[in-house]
Amino acid sequence: MSLGYLTWAMNRTDIPAEPRLVLIALADLADDTGHAWPSDDILALKVGMNADVLAIHLRWLYEAGTVKRRQDGGRPLYQLCDFVPG
Repeated sequence: MSLGYLTWAMNRTDIPAEPRLVLIALADLADDTGHAWPSDDILALKVGMNADVLAIHLRWLYEAGTVKRRQDGGRPLYQLCDFVPG
C-alpha cells in the first residue's frame, strides 16, 4: 500500500462515489510507483461489486485518464495516472 496514493484517491472529490471506491481500492493495493496487480475477482470482492458493475466504474476511470490497464504476464496491471503528491 502506498499512503500517498491512498490519500490522493480518497481526496478525489471530482470523481463520483462508485468509481472513487474502485480507485481507493486500487490505491490500497498499489506500490509506491502507482502499480497494482489485483485480479478482477479480487478487485470486485474488495469493492463489493459484481464484475459487470466493476467494469462500468473501471471504464469511467480509464476514460477520465485516472487509471490505465494492461496485461503483465497474464495478470492485469493497473497504473494510477494523474497522481499529484500532496
